[in-house]
Amino acid sequence: MMRRWFVNGTLTISNAPLTITAKSYSIKQGDPLPVFDAEYSGFKNGESYEYIDNQPSFACDATSDSKPGTYEIVVCDACADNYDIHYVNGTLVITEADPITLSALSYTREYGDNNPYFGYKAEGAELFGTPKIICYATPDSPVGEYPIYITKGSVRNYNDTYVNGTLTVTKAPLTVSVGNYEREEGKENPEFFLQYSGWKLDENESVLDAEPIAQTEATKESPVGEYLITIGGGAAANYSFEYVYGILAVKAGSIVETIRRANPASYDIYDLQGRKIDLSKLPDGKLPKGIYVVNGKKVLVR
Repeated sequence: MMRRWFVNGTLTISNAPLTITAKSYSIKQGDPLPVFDAEYSGFKNGESYEYIDNQPSFACDATSDSKPGTYEIVVCDACADNYDIHYVNGTLVITEADPITLSALSYTREYGDNNPYFGYKAEGAELFGTPKIICYATPDSPVGEYPIYITKGSVRNYNDTYVNGTLTVTKAPLTVSVGNYEREEGKENPEFFLQYSGWKLDENESVLDAEPIAQTEATKESPVGEYLITIGGGAAANYSFEYVYGILAVKAGSIVETIRRANPASYDIYDLQGRKIDLSKLPDGKLPKGIYVVNGKKVLVR
C-alpha cells in the first residue's frame, strides 16, 4: 500500500493596484482656483473612495494671479488598506482673461476754472474695481492741452488696457466796454475809459500782452452827430476779447460859440427890442440867457 503525503500550500493575497488621477481644469486668469478632485480606477468588491483611510491631497503652484499657462496639479498622500496606490497628476490651464479697455474721457474748460470731474468708459469684459484718474492741470495752467492719465487703481482685471484722455484749456472770454460819451461841437474828444468784465484768478490788465485801445473818427472839426467809439488791439495769452463799442454824441454848442467858429460878421444878432448886439462888447463875448433874433430867426440861449 502506497503511503501518500499532503503538503499544504499558501494563497497570498496582495494589495490591489489603485490609480488615483487628479482631474484637469481650465480657468481664466483672475478667476478663483477650482476645488481639486480626483478620479479612481481599481477599486474591488464595489468599494469606492470612501474606503480610503487617508484622502489624497493636492498641490499646485498656480494662483488666481498667475500668468496664462499650464500648471501641474500634484496628487499625493492617500492611504488605503489592501491597495497599492499609484498617482497620475493633472493639469490646470490658465487662459488669458477677457480683454477690457478703460478710456479716460476728454474735457474742455476755460482758463482759470477748476478741473471737471474726470470720468471714464469701460469696453469689453466686466470691470472689477475702479481705475485711478489724474490730471496735473490747475486753474492757473495756461491755455493748451493736458493729458488725463488713467491707471489701474483698484482694478482687478488682468487683460486690461488703458487709454489716456485730454483736457483742453481754452481762453477765457474777457469783455471790454467803453460806454457812451458826449461833448459839444468844436471841443476836443474826452478821454475814453475801458471797463473789463471776466477776469479770472483776480487778474487785471497787468497780464495783458497788449491793452485794448478805444478810438473814434470824430475830431474837433466834426459836425454835430453820433460817432462810433471802437475798441481794438488787445492781446492776451489766456483771454479772448469781446468788445462792446460806445457812442460819442457831438452836440451843438451855444449860439455864441457857433458864431465864433464861423464868420462873426455874417451874423446879425438882435434882442427882442430890436437892438443889434455887438459880441465884442459883451463880457467874455457871451450872450446872457434869453431869446434873440439871429439872422431873422429866434434863438433861445440857456
